[in-house]
Amino acid sequence: MPYVAIKLDVVRSRRVPDRQHLQDRLLAAVEGINVRFPGVIAARFVVTHGDEVQGLLASPCPELVTILEGFYDALHPHRLRAGIGFGELHTRLQPAAIGMDGPAWHAATDAIDTAARERKFVQFRGFGETQDALYTALLNLLLWQRQRWSPQQRQIIARLGNGTTQAEIARELGVTAAAVSERLQAAGWKHYAEGQRVLQRLLAGAAAKV
Repeated sequence: MPYVAIKLDVVRSRRVPDRQHLQDRLLAAVEGINVRFPGVIAARFVVTHGDEVQGLLASPCPELVTILEGFYDALHPHRLRAGIGFGELHTRLQPAAIGMDGPAWHAATDAIDTAARERKFVQFRGFGETQDALYTALLNLLLWQRQRWSPQQRQIIARLGNGTTQAEIARELGVTAAAVSERLQAAGWKHYAEGQRVLQRLLAGAAAKV
């Protein structure tokens, strides 16, 4: 049975003055992701070496996009890189994502090494040559755009993601609906959401073939 192995680390974490605060944020992010996505996580995300995280998903599910977005948002403005590997395990599945080996983990390790070498946000390996290139290019574009959102744009988009309407957001923030719409347009939200949906559909299609 193939799995999706995810490895993340914080770029230039050794230059961060308050390493303890960074690790606390990383631990909180891991706990939040494990609580939010129990249905798709095969082995819980864990912090492995202070500023490195790994986890295992049961399939290339659409939630993969939201999980990565969650980690990137939780650590912003620190930059993360991620390696996503698809393949089987050669050892027994564990409750937490440690103590396992197999092609899924090898692909994830190769992917994050490539992401570091080529200065990418994310790299996919093991899904097939065309799929790896497509998923990597699309998600890098999305994350590049996401990191450029202002704090207020992030606030508005987070509320939209929770199901709040633009009119409700405007009332909460004490601004006009037109102002909310202008900030979403400046963030390129319409294009981002379209790219996000496309990538999620592609991953759902990959999961259906497993």
